[in-house]
Amino acid sequence: MIHLAIIKSVRACNLRCPYCYYINNETKNYGQMISEQTIERLYFHVSQHLAAQQGFGFVWHGGEPLLMGRRRFKRFLDMQKNFFSPDQIRNLLQTNGVLIDQPWIDFFNENGVAVGLSLDGPQELHDRNRPKVSGKGSYQDVVKAIELLHKNKMMVCVLSVVDGRRDGYEALAHLQGLGVHQCDFLIPMTNNALQGNSNVGIYHQFTDFQGISNFLLGAFQRWIETPEPKIGVRLFECLMQNAFGISHGYLNAGSCNLSESLVLETNGDICLDTDFSHIDRYQLGSQYNLQLNVHNKDFSLSDVEQRLKNFIASERLDLLPEDCQTCKVRSICHASHPASRFDADGSYNHRSAYCEAFYALGEIIVDYLHQKGLSSDFYDPDLKAVLLQESCHRPHDTVAVRAV
Repeated sequence: MIHLAIIKSVRACNLRCPYCYYINNETKNYGQMISEQTIERLYFHVSQHLAAQQGFGFVWHGGEPLLMGRRRFKRFLDMQKNFFSPDQIRNLLQTNGVLIDQPWIDFFNENGVAVGLSLDGPQELHDRNRPKVSGKGSYQDVVKAIELLHKNKMMVCVLSVVDGRRDGYEALAHLQGLGVHQCDFLIPMTNNALQGNSNVGIYHQFTDFQGISNFLLGAFQRWIETPEPKIGVRLFECLMQNAFGISHGYLNAGSCNLSESLVLETNGDICLDTDFSHIDRYQLGSQYNLQLNVHNKDFSLSDVEQRLKNFIASERLDLLPEDCQTCKVRSICHASHPASRFDADGSYNHRSAYCEAFYALGEIIVDYLHQKGLSSDFYDPDLKAVLLQESCHRPHDTVAVRAV
Protein backbone atom coordinates (compact mmCIF):
# COMPACT_ATOMS: atom_id res chain seq x y z
CA MET A 1 0.00 0.00 0.00
CA ILE A 2 1.22 3.53 -0.76
CA HIS A 3 2.54 5.08 2.44
CA LEU A 4 4.94 7.75 1.20
CA ALA A 5 4.73 10.77 -1.13
CA ILE A 6 7.85 12.57 -2.34
CA ILE A 7 6.73 16.12 -3.07
CA LYS A 8 8.65 18.08 -5.69
CA SER A 9 7.82 21.35 -4.00
CA VAL A 10 9.85 23.68 -6.22
CA ARG A 11 11.57 23.38 -9.60
CA ALA A 12 14.48 25.62 -8.64
CA CYS A 13 17.72 25.32 -6.70
CA ASN A 14 20.53 27.53 -5.40
CA LEU A 15 23.12 24.88 -6.36
CA ARG A 16 24.19 23.58 -9.75
CA CYS A 17 25.32 20.01 -9.13
CA PRO A 18 26.56 18.55 -12.45
CA TYR A 19 25.14 15.10 -11.69
CA CYS A 20 21.65 16.39 -10.83
CA TYR A 21 18.78 14.70 -12.63
CA TYR A 22 16.33 17.52 -11.88
CA ILE A 23 17.90 20.98 -12.04
CA ASN A 24 19.91 21.38 -15.23
CA ASN A 25 19.78 23.18 -18.57
CA GLU A 26 16.79 21.06 -19.60
CA THR A 27 14.62 21.81 -16.55
CA LYS A 28 11.18 22.77 -17.82
CA ASN A 29 9.14 25.41 -15.98
CA TYR A 30 12.15 26.39 -13.90
CA GLY A 31 11.08 28.27 -10.76
CA GLN A 32 7.62 26.72 -10.58
CA MET A 33 6.40 26.14 -7.01
CA ILE A 34 3.73 23.69 -6.00
CA SER A 35 0.38 25.35 -5.31
CA GLU A 36 -1.84 25.15 -2.26
CA GLN A 37 -4.54 23.64 -4.46
CA THR A 38 -2.23 20.80 -5.53
CA ILE A 39 -1.17 20.10 -1.94
CA GLU A 40 -4.79 20.17 -0.81
CA ARG A 41 -5.77 17.64 -3.50
CA LEU A 42 -2.91 15.37 -2.46
CA TYR A 43 -3.97 15.53 1.20
CA PHE A 44 -7.59 14.80 0.28
CA HIS A 45 -6.72 11.73 -1.75
CA VAL A 46 -4.29 10.45 0.86
CA SER A 47 -6.93 10.86 3.58
CA GLN A 48 -9.41 8.90 1.44
CA HIS A 49 -6.85 6.15 0.90
CA LEU A 50 -5.73 5.66 4.49
CA ALA A 51 -7.44 3.59 7.12
CA ALA A 52 -7.69 5.28 10.52
CA GLN A 53 -4.85 3.24 12.02
CA GLN A 54 -2.42 3.71 9.14
CA GLY A 55 0.39 6.24 8.86
CA PHE A 56 1.72 8.23 5.92
CA GLY A 57 4.92 10.13 5.20
CA PHE A 58 5.45 13.33 3.22
CA VAL A 59 8.97 14.02 1.96
CA TRP A 60 9.42 17.67 0.96
CA HIS A 61 11.87 17.69 -1.89
CA GLY A 62 13.00 19.82 -4.82
CA GLY A 63 15.01 21.39 -6.31
CA GLU A 64 15.70 23.07 -2.99
CA PRO A 65 12.53 22.99 -0.85
CA LEU A 66 13.64 25.76 1.51
CA LEU A 67 13.16 28.15 -1.42
CA MET A 68 9.44 27.80 -0.62
CA GLY A 69 9.99 30.01 2.41
CA ARG A 70 8.63 29.44 5.90
CA ARG A 71 5.25 31.14 5.36
CA ARG A 72 4.29 28.96 2.40
CA PHE A 73 5.64 25.81 4.04
CA LYS A 74 3.74 26.63 7.25
CA ARG A 75 0.49 26.89 5.29
CA PHE A 76 1.15 23.48 3.74
CA LEU A 77 1.80 21.93 7.15
CA ASP A 78 -1.16 23.59 8.86
CA MET A 79 -3.42 22.30 6.09
CA GLN A 80 -2.65 18.73 7.21
CA LYS A 81 -4.76 19.31 10.32
CA ASN A 82 -7.85 19.41 8.11
CA PHE A 83 -7.24 15.86 6.85
CA PHE A 84 -5.21 13.84 9.36
CA SER A 85 -4.87 13.16 13.05
CA PRO A 86 -1.49 14.29 14.49
CA ASP A 87 -0.19 10.73 14.95
CA GLN A 88 -1.10 9.68 11.40
CA ILE A 89 1.55 11.57 9.47
CA ARG A 90 5.23 12.43 9.48
CA ASN A 91 7.10 15.12 7.57
CA LEU A 92 10.68 14.99 6.32
CA LEU A 93 12.50 17.69 4.38
CA GLN A 94 15.56 16.96 2.22
CA THR A 95 17.72 20.06 1.75
CA ASN A 96 21.16 21.02 0.48
CA GLY A 97 21.55 22.86 3.79
CA VAL A 98 22.76 26.18 2.41
CA LEU A 99 19.80 28.20 3.71
CA ILE A 100 19.51 26.59 7.16
CA ASP A 101 19.77 29.06 10.03
CA GLN A 102 18.36 29.22 13.57
CA PRO A 103 14.91 30.45 12.45
CA TRP A 104 14.65 27.44 10.14
CA ILE A 105 15.77 25.13 12.97
CA ASP A 106 13.10 26.62 15.23
CA PHE A 107 10.54 26.11 12.46
CA PHE A 108 11.45 22.43 12.08
CA ASN A 109 11.20 21.83 15.83
CA GLU A 110 7.92 23.71 16.20
CA ASN A 111 6.32 21.81 13.33
CA GLY A 112 7.80 18.34 13.86
CA VAL A 113 9.73 18.25 10.59
CA ALA A 114 12.71 15.88 10.38
CA VAL A 115 15.60 17.10 8.24
CA GLY A 116 18.01 15.39 5.86
CA LEU A 117 21.07 17.13 4.41
CA SER A 118 23.11 16.47 1.27
CA LEU A 119 26.86 16.25 1.79
CA ASP A 120 29.24 14.43 -0.54
CA GLY A 121 32.23 14.19 1.77
CA PRO A 122 35.39 16.25 2.37
CA GLN A 123 35.39 19.86 1.21
CA GLU A 124 37.32 19.36 -2.03
CA LEU A 125 34.93 16.64 -3.20
CA HIS A 126 31.76 18.36 -2.02
CA ASP A 127 32.59 21.78 -3.46
CA ARG A 128 33.45 20.28 -6.85
CA ASN A 129 30.17 18.37 -7.10
CA ARG A 130 27.84 20.76 -5.26
CA PRO A 131 28.68 24.38 -6.24
CA LYS A 132 26.36 27.34 -5.82
CA VAL A 133 24.95 29.16 -8.83
CA SER A 134 27.85 31.59 -8.43
CA GLY A 135 30.33 28.70 -8.72
CA LYS A 136 31.41 28.99 -5.09
CA GLY A 137 31.44 25.79 -3.03
CA SER A 138 28.67 25.02 -0.54
CA TYR A 139 30.63 22.85 1.92
CA GLN A 140 31.05 25.44 4.66
CA ASP A 141 27.33 26.24 4.60
CA VAL A 142 26.44 22.57 5.09
CA VAL A 143 28.91 22.21 7.96
CA LYS A 144 27.32 25.23 9.66
CA ALA A 145 23.92 23.58 9.21
CA ILE A 146 25.24 20.38 10.81
CA GLU A 147 26.61 22.40 13.74
CA LEU A 148 23.20 24.02 14.21
CA LEU A 149 21.47 20.63 14.18
CA HIS A 150 23.88 19.36 16.83
CA LYS A 151 23.44 22.50 18.92
CA ASN A 152 19.67 22.00 18.86
CA LYS A 153 19.97 18.27 19.62
CA MET A 154 18.54 17.18 16.27
CA MET A 155 19.45 14.09 14.27
CA VAL A 156 22.01 14.62 11.51
CA CYS A 157 21.03 12.49 8.51
CA VAL A 158 22.95 12.83 5.27
CA LEU A 159 22.54 11.79 1.64
CA SER A 160 25.91 11.40 -0.05
CA VAL A 161 26.39 10.76 -3.77
CA VAL A 162 29.17 8.27 -4.50
CA ASP A 163 32.10 9.63 -6.50
CA GLY A 164 34.33 6.96 -8.00
CA ARG A 165 37.26 9.39 -8.11
CA ARG A 166 37.47 9.52 -4.31
CA ASP A 167 38.30 7.19 -1.43
CA GLY A 168 35.14 5.85 0.24
CA TYR A 169 37.04 5.01 3.42
CA GLU A 170 38.00 8.64 3.87
CA ALA A 171 34.56 9.90 2.83
CA LEU A 172 32.77 7.87 5.52
CA ALA A 173 35.43 8.77 8.09
CA HIS A 174 34.80 12.43 7.29
CA LEU A 175 31.06 12.07 7.87
CA GLN A 176 31.74 10.30 11.14
CA GLY A 177 34.05 13.13 12.18
CA LEU A 178 31.21 15.61 11.63
CA GLY A 179 28.97 13.63 13.96
CA VAL A 180 26.58 12.37 11.29
CA HIS A 181 24.14 9.86 12.77
CA GLN A 182 22.80 8.30 9.57
CA CYS A 183 24.12 8.23 6.01
CA ASP A 184 22.76 7.00 2.72
CA PHE A 185 25.21 6.50 -0.15
CA LEU A 186 23.49 7.17 -3.47
CA ILE A 187 24.84 5.76 -6.74
CA PRO A 188 24.68 8.28 -9.62
CA MET A 189 21.54 7.51 -11.62
CA THR A 190 21.97 5.49 -14.77
CA ASN A 191 20.76 2.41 -16.64
CA ASN A 192 22.12 0.06 -19.30
CA ALA A 193 20.60 2.00 -22.20
CA LEU A 194 22.05 5.25 -20.90
CA GLN A 195 25.51 3.69 -20.63
CA GLY A 196 25.31 2.84 -24.31
CA ASN A 197 24.14 6.32 -25.28
CA SER A 198 26.68 8.79 -26.66
CA ASN A 199 24.48 11.87 -26.13
CA VAL A 200 24.81 12.23 -22.36
CA GLY A 201 27.73 14.68 -22.32
CA ILE A 202 29.68 14.84 -19.07
CA TYR A 203 27.29 12.53 -17.26
CA HIS A 204 29.45 9.45 -17.95
CA GLN A 205 32.22 10.84 -15.72
CA PHE A 206 30.01 10.06 -12.72
CA THR A 207 29.49 6.41 -13.66
CA ASP A 208 32.98 4.94 -13.46
CA PHE A 209 31.79 1.64 -12.04
CA GLN A 210 35.23 0.37 -11.07
CA GLY A 211 35.75 3.61 -9.18
CA ILE A 212 32.29 3.35 -7.61
CA SER A 213 33.09 -0.22 -6.58
CA ASN A 214 36.33 0.91 -4.95
CA PHE A 215 34.49 3.71 -3.14
CA LEU A 216 31.84 1.37 -1.74
CA LEU A 217 34.39 -1.24 -0.68
CA GLY A 218 36.44 1.41 1.10
CA ALA A 219 33.39 2.85 2.84
CA PHE A 220 32.28 -0.63 3.89
CA GLN A 221 35.73 -1.34 5.33
CA ARG A 222 35.57 1.86 7.39
CA TRP A 223 32.05 0.98 8.51
CA ILE A 224 32.89 -2.49 9.82
CA GLU A 225 36.02 -1.17 11.55
CA THR A 226 33.97 1.35 13.49
CA PRO A 227 32.97 0.21 16.99
CA GLU A 228 29.35 0.31 18.10
CA PRO A 229 27.30 2.38 17.90
CA LYS A 230 28.02 2.66 14.20
CA ILE A 231 26.86 5.43 11.94
CA GLY A 232 23.79 4.10 10.16
CA VAL A 233 24.51 3.40 6.47
CA ARG A 234 21.23 2.44 4.84
CA LEU A 235 22.73 0.81 1.75
CA PHE A 236 24.95 -1.56 3.73
CA GLU A 237 22.23 -2.36 6.26
CA CYS A 238 19.64 -3.18 3.59
CA LEU A 239 22.02 -5.35 1.55
CA MET A 240 22.66 -7.33 4.73
CA GLN A 241 18.92 -7.62 5.34
CA ASN A 242 18.63 -9.09 1.84
CA ALA A 243 20.91 -11.94 2.88
CA PHE A 244 18.39 -12.99 5.51
CA GLY A 245 15.28 -12.40 3.42
CA ILE A 246 14.20 -9.35 5.44
CA SER A 247 12.01 -6.90 3.51
CA HIS A 248 13.03 -3.23 3.60
CA GLY A 249 11.53 -1.35 0.65
CA TYR A 250 14.82 0.33 -0.32
CA LEU A 251 15.04 0.41 -4.12
CA ASN A 252 18.81 0.91 -4.35
CA ALA A 253 19.22 -2.39 -2.51
CA GLY A 254 17.03 -4.21 -5.00
CA SER A 255 13.56 -3.84 -3.53
CA CYS A 256 10.73 -4.02 -6.07
CA ASN A 257 8.22 -2.27 -3.80
CA LEU A 258 7.47 0.52 -6.26
CA SER A 259 3.82 0.47 -5.22
CA GLU A 260 4.63 1.79 -1.74
CA SER A 261 5.53 5.35 -2.73
CA LEU A 262 4.88 7.99 -5.37
CA VAL A 263 6.48 11.17 -6.65
CA LEU A 264 4.27 14.26 -6.88
CA GLU A 265 5.55 16.77 -9.42
CA THR A 266 4.94 20.51 -8.91
CA ASN A 267 2.07 20.51 -11.43
CA GLY A 268 0.29 17.59 -9.71
CA ASP A 269 1.55 14.80 -12.00
CA ILE A 270 2.15 11.42 -10.38
CA CYS A 271 5.42 9.73 -11.29
CA LEU A 272 7.56 6.70 -10.57
CA ASP A 273 10.69 6.80 -8.45
CA THR A 274 13.04 9.47 -9.83
CA ASP A 275 15.65 6.97 -11.08
CA PHE A 276 13.20 6.22 -13.89
CA SER A 277 13.28 9.88 -14.98
CA HIS A 278 16.58 9.38 -16.84
CA ILE A 279 14.79 7.08 -19.27
CA ASP A 280 12.54 9.96 -20.31
CA ARG A 281 15.21 12.67 -19.99
CA TYR A 282 17.42 11.05 -22.63
CA GLN A 283 14.48 9.95 -24.79
CA LEU A 284 15.15 6.27 -24.21
CA GLY A 285 11.48 5.61 -23.51
CA SER A 286 8.48 6.95 -21.64
CA GLN A 287 8.42 5.49 -18.14
CA TYR A 288 8.61 8.17 -15.44
CA ASN A 289 5.20 9.87 -15.70
CA LEU A 290 2.19 7.67 -14.93
CA GLN A 291 -0.15 10.01 -16.86
CA LEU A 292 -2.16 10.68 -13.71
CA ASN A 293 -2.68 14.03 -11.98
CA VAL A 294 -4.18 14.79 -8.56
CA HIS A 295 -6.43 17.40 -10.20
CA ASN A 296 -8.07 14.83 -12.50
CA LYS A 297 -11.76 14.37 -11.73
CA ASP A 298 -11.51 10.58 -11.44
CA PHE A 299 -8.14 10.49 -9.62
CA SER A 300 -7.61 8.14 -6.68
CA LEU A 301 -4.59 6.69 -4.89
CA SER A 302 -6.10 3.24 -5.32
CA ASP A 303 -5.79 3.75 -9.09
CA VAL A 304 -2.18 4.90 -8.67
CA GLU A 305 -1.39 1.86 -6.58
CA GLN A 306 -2.96 -0.48 -9.13
CA ARG A 307 -1.03 1.13 -12.00
CA LEU A 308 2.20 0.72 -10.06
CA LYS A 309 1.42 -2.93 -9.38
CA ASN A 310 0.54 -3.48 -13.04
CA PHE A 311 3.83 -1.87 -14.05
CA ILE A 312 5.78 -4.16 -11.73
CA ALA A 313 3.98 -7.22 -13.10
CA SER A 314 4.16 -6.29 -16.79
CA GLU A 315 7.88 -5.48 -16.60
CA ARG A 316 8.56 -8.47 -14.31
CA LEU A 317 10.36 -6.22 -11.84
CA ASP A 318 9.46 -8.56 -8.99
CA LEU A 319 11.63 -11.24 -10.59
CA LEU A 320 15.39 -11.39 -10.93
CA PRO A 321 16.58 -10.81 -14.51
CA GLU A 322 17.63 -13.93 -16.39
CA ASP A 323 21.26 -12.76 -16.34
CA CYS A 324 21.19 -12.80 -12.53
CA GLN A 325 19.64 -16.20 -11.95
CA THR A 326 22.94 -18.05 -11.51
CA CYS A 327 24.89 -15.24 -9.81
CA LYS A 328 26.20 -16.25 -6.40
CA VAL A 329 25.41 -12.86 -4.80
CA ARG A 330 21.94 -12.53 -6.34
CA SER A 331 20.36 -12.72 -2.88
CA ILE A 332 22.50 -9.79 -1.67
CA CYS A 333 22.05 -7.13 -4.36
CA HIS A 334 18.68 -8.33 -5.75
CA ALA A 335 19.75 -6.82 -9.10
CA SER A 336 19.98 -3.35 -7.52
CA HIS A 337 17.58 -0.53 -8.43
CA PRO A 338 14.91 -1.74 -10.88
CA ALA A 339 15.40 1.32 -13.12
CA SER A 340 19.11 0.53 -13.53
CA ARG A 341 18.21 -2.70 -15.39
CA PHE A 342 16.57 -0.85 -18.30
CA ASP A 343 18.24 -1.39 -21.69
CA ALA A 344 17.86 -0.20 -25.27
CA ASP A 345 15.38 -2.98 -26.09
CA GLY A 346 12.90 -1.34 -23.68
CA SER A 347 13.16 -4.26 -21.27
CA TYR A 348 14.24 -4.48 -17.62
CA ASN A 349 15.26 -8.13 -18.01
CA HIS A 350 18.96 -7.32 -17.72
CA ARG A 351 21.66 -7.07 -15.11
CA SER A 352 21.86 -3.74 -13.37
CA ALA A 353 24.17 -1.14 -14.88
CA TYR A 354 25.66 -1.10 -11.37
CA CYS A 355 26.40 -4.85 -11.48
CA GLU A 356 30.20 -4.54 -11.37
CA ALA A 357 30.11 -2.37 -8.27
CA PHE A 358 27.45 -4.34 -6.43
CA TYR A 359 28.92 -7.76 -7.22
CA ALA A 360 32.19 -6.88 -5.50
CA LEU A 361 30.36 -5.35 -2.53
CA GLY A 362 28.06 -8.38 -2.35
CA GLU A 363 31.04 -10.77 -2.13
CA ILE A 364 32.56 -8.78 0.72
CA ILE A 365 29.26 -8.65 2.60
CA VAL A 366 28.86 -12.42 2.24
CA ASP A 367 32.39 -12.96 3.60
CA TYR A 368 31.79 -10.53 6.46
CA LEU A 369 28.53 -12.17 7.56
CA HIS A 370 30.06 -15.62 7.18
CA GLN A 371 32.98 -14.68 9.42
CA LYS A 372 30.47 -13.34 11.94
CA GLY A 373 28.93 -16.82 12.07
CA LEU A 374 25.65 -15.71 10.49
CA SER A 375 25.74 -17.56 7.17
CA SER A 376 23.60 -20.42 8.50
CA ASP A 377 20.72 -17.93 8.54
CA PHE A 378 21.05 -16.97 4.86
CA TYR A 379 17.73 -17.56 3.12
CA ASP A 380 19.29 -18.54 -0.25
CA PRO A 381 20.26 -22.24 -0.14
CA ASP A 382 22.45 -21.84 -3.23
CA LEU A 383 24.53 -19.22 -1.44
CA LYS A 384 24.99 -21.57 1.50
CA ALA A 385 26.16 -24.26 -0.91
CA VAL A 386 28.64 -21.89 -2.55
CA LEU A 387 30.03 -20.89 0.85
CA LEU A 388 30.42 -24.52 1.86
CA GLN A 389 32.19 -25.32 -1.40
CA GLU A 390 34.49 -22.31 -1.15
CA SER A 391 35.39 -23.01 2.48
CA CYS A 392 36.85 -26.36 1.39
CA HIS A 393 39.23 -24.63 -1.01
CA ARG A 394 40.51 -21.57 0.83
CA PRO A 395 41.83 -20.81 4.30
CA HIS A 396 39.77 -18.74 6.72
CA ASP A 397 40.88 -15.11 6.47
CA THR A 398 39.68 -11.71 7.56
CA VAL A 399 37.85 -9.19 5.46
CA ALA A 400 40.29 -6.70 3.91
CA VAL A 401 38.75 -4.60 1.20
CA ARG A 402 40.15 -1.08 1.25
CA ALA A 403 40.90 0.16 -2.25
CA VAL A 404 44.22 1.89 -2.79
